[in-house]
Amino acid sequence: MVMDVSGAKEAVEMGLDVLGHMNFFGIEGELFEVTKRMDDLFSWLERSFNKIQNKEINQKGFTFLEVKQLKKLLNEHGVKDANEVDFDLEEYGRLRGREREEALWKRLEHIAKNNTSVQRRTKRTLPISVLNPVVLAPYMFSPVVGLSVLGPVVLSPNIFSPLLLNPSVLGPFVLSPAVAMPFILSPYLLSPYVLTPIVMAPFILNPYVLSPNVINPYILSPLILSPYVLCPDVISPQALGGQILSPSVLSPSFLTQSVLMASVLSPTFLS
Repeated sequence: MVMDVSGAKEAVEMGLDVLGHMNFFGIEGELFEVTKRMDDLFSWLERSFNKIQNKEINQKGFTFLEVKQLKKLLNEHGVKDANEVDFDLEEYGRLRGREREEALWKRLEHIAKNNTSVQRRTKRTLPISVLNPVVLAPYMFSPVVGLSVLGPVVLSPNIFSPLLLNPSVLGPFVLSPAVAMPFILSPYLLSPYVLTPIVMAPFILNPYVLSPNVINPYILSPLILSPYVLCPDVISPQALGGQILSPSVLSPSFLTQSVLMASVLSPTFLS
């Protein structure tokens, strides 16, 4: 019943249909290969962390890569020269820990003021956006604000693009992986997440209703003061997260494993 009422059944069918079409067009093998390469790369990256980086990960939840690590990441993504992505490795290498953190906060402040020269996702930064889908449009460093209605995000991966005061109705995310995409005061309704892995995306003051997660892994994405109703997790493993002051109703988990998850003052009902 919960699967039917929440729309999870339809979302599962949509996800399987997407996978079927991917296989039909002959790209299933390519996607598997890309996924394996990314997994191998991040496994290598984790093993390459030094003591200071591991300590920062445990204490802060993030750390800064060294120049050699960055070069490896860039090379694996086909970038031979960091200048191609507007990044000065030599200047970065001269910065020390505290200086790198200060540079990071300055950059974030720069982005928040919309002074960045990086191409931004503008399709959904208006106060109200209706029938404005984002398809095959990767974006980065693009804070998203304003109400969105019927604005699905499809095949549009993103990084460092927080959702701020961005309520969404009928705006599913499909095949759009995200990294460092916090949800802040951005409730959503009838907006399932399907085949959209999410990393470092905390949900803060972000209630959601009738928005199931289907084949949708979450890592480092805790729920904080974010109640949810009729939002089952289906084949959506989670790690290093949890619920803090986030009650749930009729939101069970099906075939979903969790690792290192905490639940703090988060009552559940029929979940």
